[in-house]
Amino acid sequence: MQGEFGEQGRVVRAAGEGVAQPVDVATALVTGRLLERLGVRAVLAAGLLLTGGGVLLWCLTTHQNPYWWPVFAGLVVTGVGQGLAFPALTALGLRDVPRDRQGAAAAVTATALQIGSGLGPAVLAGVASAGGTTLAGQHLAFAVAAGAVAVAGAAVVAGRWSARPGSGAGRGGATEEDAGAGPGTRPGRATATK
Repeated sequence: MQGEFGEQGRVVRAAGEGVAQPVDVATALVTGRLLERLGVRAVLAAGLLLTGGGVLLWCLTTHQNPYWWPVFAGLVVTGVGQGLAFPALTALGLRDVPRDRQGAAAAVTATALQIGSGLGPAVLAGVASAGGTTLAGQHLAFAVAAGAVAVAGAAVVAGRWSARPGSGAGRGGATEEDAGAGPGTRPGRATATK
């Protein structure tokens, strides 16, 4: 953004860094209760879809837009989405791990999130460069990011990442809805065993 907007881009970027993180933290404070009430899959899906929607709002930027719309609105929506998604991803990463190995599993989960936080922007910078150094290149990168997050959210909604029957129900915020889908069953339905 700075390349095309100069000093204004630097100010907008600095202001944006001060918005998404507080919103993310504030949302994360209530996410634990939502995980208990709604389950990991529902909270993760909502978080991913909101994150993608917030990024998609940035595709509406023009040279004449005020900061509040769509940049600020996108940052708020993205912050809420990340505040929901990151704790849900951590809960999912620790779901079936025995207590004596949860420290290592938490480290692997945190490392994966950090790697994604480094690789994602690098890939998107390449996409933006391929789209040109104009606002169109940035819009392309935002659209690719929103699409990737939306695909992940749709996979969660479709139950592609649901756990095996009975694995982890009642642990780590998992619910029957999260653990009740297996091969040949519909998500949310308990499987009959003899």
